Amino acid sequence: MFRKLVTVLSAAVIFIMAVVPVSAETATREVEADVPPRLLVLGDSIATGYGLEGYDKGKEGCQSYANILKDRYSSELPAECGFTLTNRAVDGMTSEGLLSELNSGSLDEALKNADCIIISIGGNDLLHALWDFLADKGITSPSSATVVDVVKIVATLGKLKDKLDENLAAFETNLTAITGYITSKTEGVLIMQTLYDPFQSFGLIPGFSSIAADKIARLDETIRVHAGDAGRNYTVCDVAPEFVGRSDELTNMGRIDIHPNAEGHKVIAELLDKTVRAVKYSYTETYEIEPAVTEAESSAPAAEPKQESSDSTNGWIWLVLGLAGGAAVVGIASVIVIKKRGK
Repeated sequence: MFRKLVTVLSAAVIFIMAVVPVSAETATREVEADVPPRLLVLGDSIATGYGLEGYDKGKEGCQSYANILKDRYSSELPAECGFTLTNRAVDGMTSEGLLSELNSGSLDEALKNADCIIISIGGNDLLHALWDFLADKGITSPSSATVVDVVKIVATLGKLKDKLDENLAAFETNLTAITGYITSKTEGVLIMQTLYDPFQSFGLIPGFSSIAADKIARLDETIRVHAGDAGRNYTVCDVAPEFVGRSDELTNMGRIDIHPNAEGHKVIAELLDKTVRAVKYSYTETYEIEPAVTEAESSAPAAEPKQESSDSTNGWIWLVLGLAGGAAVVGIASVIVIKKRGK
């Protein structure tokens, strides 16, 4: 009698497990990555790719260093993780302009979601002043300067120095505010680029290139000095040294354009890639936990019961029910990636 009862109860439990649907549960786990799944680029026309072939179609149409990194990282990360580049750099952007945009809150969502933020800023704080100085004197191409022009320009270089010093002081104030704001809004890795000197071989105006070199070096030193400041910690990608003695090779200064050419963007991309990979990143993988029955447990023979009292029989019944119910175990299938975060 008891043996029949055990058989009936076991069959009933298995039947119920087979016909009653059980909702799949989910769990998450962190997966390490060498590159950031979400990259945010901020700054000026150096970061947009201005002057490159295809730029007339927009930032996405040229081989800027941002797009070089995009191609590299999107092919490296798992398909289920993916890669996202958000390039919010703007041609002509100054440190004051970037700080204003940050304070407006328009970049908050992008900052929150970023694993890594790369910034090129400060160039226009100086280069606008340098370029405006030349343009005001009528020098817009290598052939536009005359002997008379040069004599007049040399006499006014002192005013240029004063303007550049004023802009450098403002840049330092803006830099601390920019990096402080960003680090308060994101857990992503923040990388600041130094500025290369495009005027190294610019010889049209005596003394001009030495002034540019001095002021650009001071701007870069400002970026380096504040990298470890409390509350605004960032990593420096030192672009400037790689351009020393190579400004003609890596920029468009041959036509009085300070922007990097295609080769210059490749150099910057390699430098940034090394800096980016110095930190480990991660993404959160979500996977499903589905109910399943193990073959070993479902096929295990029931123990031969001994003749027991009615109380003992009841105990055996509950034991069988427990064993049958415990036959459901979890099987795991990895499926979706929903979020990632730099470590």
